[in-house]
Amino acid sequence: MATQELFYHTPVFRESLLDETLIVWSESDTCDLALSFQDKSGCEHIWEKICQVQGRDPEQHPDFTGNYDDLEDGDGLEAGNQAVYNAQRAVNAAAVTLPPCELSRLQDLEVLLSSSFSSAQLREKLALAIENQGYVAKLCDLFHMCEDLENVEALRIMHQIARDMNIVGMLEYDPTQPQPRRHREFLFEKARFREVLPIRNDELRQKIHQTYRVQYVQDVCLPAPSLFEENLLSVLNSYLFFNRVDIVSMLQEDKQLLKELFDQLKDPSISTERRKDLTMFLKEFCSFSTSLQPNGPQGREVFYKTLMQNDVLATIEPCIMSKDPQTMATTVEMFVMIVEFNPQTARDYLLQQGRNLSEAKNVRLCILASFLVCPNQVLLNRLIERMLSDADPELASGMAMAQVMRSLLDPDSMISAPNSKCERHEFLTFFYRRSMETLCRAIVENTADGIPKKDDYHTANKQAMVVDLLCFCFEHHAVHMRNYCINNKLLNKVLVLLQSKHHFLALSNFLLYFIINLHLFAVVMASSNSFY
Repeated sequence: MATQELFYHTPVFRESLLDETLIVWSESDTCDLALSFQDKSGCEHIWEKICQVQGRDPEQHPDFTGNYDDLEDGDGLEAGNQAVYNAQRAVNAAAVTLPPCELSRLQDLEVLLSSSFSSAQLREKLALAIENQGYVAKLCDLFHMCEDLENVEALRIMHQIARDMNIVGMLEYDPTQPQPRRHREFLFEKARFREVLPIRNDELRQKIHQTYRVQYVQDVCLPAPSLFEENLLSVLNSYLFFNRVDIVSMLQEDKQLLKELFDQLKDPSISTERRKDLTMFLKEFCSFSTSLQPNGPQGREVFYKTLMQNDVLATIEPCIMSKDPQTMATTVEMFVMIVEFNPQTARDYLLQQGRNLSEAKNVRLCILASFLVCPNQVLLNRLIERMLSDADPELASGMAMAQVMRSLLDPDSMISAPNSKCERHEFLTFFYRRSMETLCRAIVENTADGIPKKDDYHTANKQAMVVDLLCFCFEHHAVHMRNYCINNKLLNKVLVLLQSKHHFLALSNFLLYFIINLHLFAVVMASSNSFY
């Protein structure tokens, strides 16, 4: 800044460096903030500046969330002395007196814990006091005694205590439920961890177990926090976030596991049940990657590059052909995530498949690869068929695939450089020659006799989805779409669907009819070509 004028002043508590790219701190009892950096070097530079102002060594990161304002001037700041920090922790812990862990004092403990929510400093002191006095073990003993005595009132008080302290067993006695919920029975007896692929890293296996149990506590044991309790689960959320990052990183490093995963998914001989398990594993792997930062050495870009190096798109086709509905739906979700991150990679793969099919010239090769040569068997057509075969009346999976189609067909996101892998014109030509017929089939077959053969809600919803895609095509690549419309008399089919009893379908077709006529009229007025 050009001047030394003070423009912002607020006390800062408990600043610390996390995960090499995050600096977190608190400005008040209820306000937690963080700075996220794209790379490690930028984070370290700012952290060094902060420590320089405070007179602390940036290499000595505090292992607690102490309140620096409680220290006397200069204490613990000039040399970053860890002993001073530990002494301050003891002072903070001593400032809180916990009631004796007795049945008659449970209510006092519950009041003390619930009153600490408004103060981050008090929560810190309570946590230190509970840890230093071994209070959790005493509470567990008291809990078992209450169970043996069937003291329901005390157990319900312990539910509130456990909610504040995140203890699973005590959370079974929710006062809002008529009967106890068997969380321990589910977690430790019914829930069974089954390895879809052999996990050789013990630390990875342990993190998966921990993440599952913490997620269960957050989703099932603890109620949704109210407006005044929204910060209570921040520790759990942070724990889950960083655990997911660690799990994804460890799985990426296990080259043998990734090879086994993709080799089995590409194998056409594996059983339907096995393919479903592997697909669910890969989908969960991809969903965990949303916790990664977009860039960086452990970012989503590196993650998806790892998937592409293992030819993940080659696994889509055999999985989308599965007879198991869950496998097909999971594959669609996985493909959606891949296309959303990088549609160009998917286009390159689809276009290369089209080139390979065009090069299959001799009859023997066509017979051996008959499952590929048939126009309806290219991956893009399989995805369209999956979109049109969605049994859900609201077409949840179909709508997701329609959005993927828009991403793939959006010319603004296509590479058009001379040396690019996927040139815009070539991909659109491939789509209109090999896949447009499959997309329009639902409309063509239903209007063959000049009237809609089926006019139920599901059919109308499916045709409206196709019409919306056709409108998108007209708006974004009018030349290809105009030629297809004229050569295949698409306008006649659109007029038939105007007879539908469903207003949303009739309106969609009227819009398409208007767009088609507008484009054709503009071309006719601008050209004297007899073709039009």
